[in-house]
Amino acid sequence: VIMRGDVYLTKNEQPNFKVSVLKQGAVFGEVSFIKPRPRATNVIANTDVIALKLNGELLEKAGPSVQGKIKDKVIAMLIKRLSDINNAMITYARR
Repeated sequence: VIMRGDVYLTKNEQPNFKVSVLKQGAVFGEVSFIKPRPRATNVIANTDVIALKLNGELLEKAGPSVQGKIKDKVIAMLIKRLSDINNAMITYARR
């Protein structure tokens, strides 16, 4: 979770192309957190950044109530991203 500052994302295949910019409150790395696999995206600080890192050990210590809230937020975030991708594809197809 980005607590302060902003970062930009690149893909391994195109490291010089900025895919997007994430600002305070944004989350990254959630897919690898849920299902460990090699990362395809790089996160690079644009400014001085303070980030909160959540790992499995910390999540276990948080207890079931916090775990459920985090799970719900991650699911909502992933659904929004899928919806945004679908909308972008529809917009692109109409051109």
